[in-house]
Amino acid sequence: MGLPSCVFDSQQLFELVESRGEQLVGLLCDLVRFETVSPFGSGDSQAIERFEREMRRCLDYLSNFAARHNLTFREHPAGVAVIEWGSGDEAIGFCTHLDVVPAGDRWTYPPFEAIVVDDKVYGRGTQDNKGPAACGLIALLAIRALDCPTRCKIRLIFGTHEEGGDWRDISAYLASASGGEVAPVNCIVPDAIFPIINAEKGMATLKFEPAALVLPQRQDGFCLDSVAAGERANIVPDRAVVRLSGPRVRKEAILAQLNDELTAYAKASQIFVDSGIAVAEAAEPERFTATITFLGKSSHGSRPHEGHNAAVDALGYVVRLGFPQGPVMDFVELSSRIGKDLSGSYLGIAQTHGHVGPTTVSLNIFNLNSTSAQAQVNIRHTLGQSSAQVLECAKQSVARRIAASGHPLTVEFEGAVHEPLFTDPQLYPELFGALRQAYEVVTGRPATLLATGGTTYAKGFPRAVCFGPVDEQASEPDMSHKADEFVTRSALLRNAKIYAHALASLCSS
Repeated sequence: MGLPSCVFDSQQLFELVESRGEQLVGLLCDLVRFETVSPFGSGDSQAIERFEREMRRCLDYLSNFAARHNLTFREHPAGVAVIEWGSGDEAIGFCTHLDVVPAGDRWTYPPFEAIVVDDKVYGRGTQDNKGPAACGLIALLAIRALDCPTRCKIRLIFGTHEEGGDWRDISAYLASASGGEVAPVNCIVPDAIFPIINAEKGMATLKFEPAALVLPQRQDGFCLDSVAAGERANIVPDRAVVRLSGPRVRKEAILAQLNDELTAYAKASQIFVDSGIAVAEAAEPERFTATITFLGKSSHGSRPHEGHNAAVDALGYVVRLGFPQGPVMDFVELSSRIGKDLSGSYLGIAQTHGHVGPTTVSLNIFNLNSTSAQAQVNIRHTLGQSSAQVLECAKQSVARRIAASGHPLTVEFEGAVHEPLFTDPQLYPELFGALRQAYEVVTGRPATLLATGGTTYAKGFPRAVCFGPVDEQASEPDMSHKADEFVTRSALLRNAKIYAHALASLCSS
């Protein structure tokens, strides 16, 4: 694999990045303070309005930044902003996204205040994906300050709908010919890990719903009222709430059983409960309610093994309570089994690939109440396995398992579907050579090729790879979609140097 000729002074470039270290941290802090939480799928009008307002402020901030630094800025109606510098008919792309997932609970520092402690910047988006956006801006300024000849433009592309999964922003941007916009000849997407990600698993979310909905009730009048867990299909839920009710005359006996089951469950499994069982009077004068909140650990949906799924804990507990079988309890038990199996074996979709790795499954949304019941299972299918195959296998597996009960479930896709990606390094030696050289020069470590279970904007471009920002070879934790997300100053500077070197290599004459 060939390396591009390096016609710029690497050391000078790195010094230019270093000189902007405080500006880099300040940029990131400013971006984090815009609460650009993706409202995708929430149906919450207030969340949508807040997202649109905060994203507008964020894009205006970038527009002002470009104006102050004499950079070209343009905004596309699809929700994509571009900051560009250089000349030539072609462009090298650097694509990040400004939307973030909900913060969730259990943060040490406020997630949108960008608190700096012990050389770490804490906040939602510091890794995913505002940190890389800030690094790209500083890299561009450093390259321009070199005053070296270039043969093409450097184009920073800022998406706004990545976390929702439909990517209507990037799709519309690439489909648009307005203003002479054409796809970058090569594109770097800093939304996973180093060194070089040239393969990604696919992503599909399967929605399961029972055909009939009658909440279960025991002969003693004890009822399951609701189960609620998860906010986004791509985040392992760290909280699940089970609400139950029963007749007041049997309150002591029922609560004793609930406590006994909870104690036995805790001995058999690693579960965490917030403040035990909360008891209150029900709306009906002769009944009481009992609420149990299960606590887990959030993680990215592509790495469910790094989290602790509170929904799975909650469903396992409900199964223990002796409710009579029926459509809803069959649905609860099926969802519980699916959630426990991260490999997809229970759904008949377990596969693996030598480079890309195994298919993973994560039950990330579960909602059950008197009016609706739904489970959403995030699938990251491996190379060689299509989304159509995943859906068909899941349907067949569910049909076999519920045939005896006679309580059917519907299984269908929820939201956008993305197929696996493989970018062949043999076909694009210039791109891979530039990335390899940049990583190795800055870190001194070998730039191996890796695969990820995450789904990134790299799938949206004709020639793209994922490149950083987390360096697992340096034992950095991947904090995306987790509480207390952070990035260190040293990692920010390192990344800005890597990106500056890679972009300079690709655009130099």
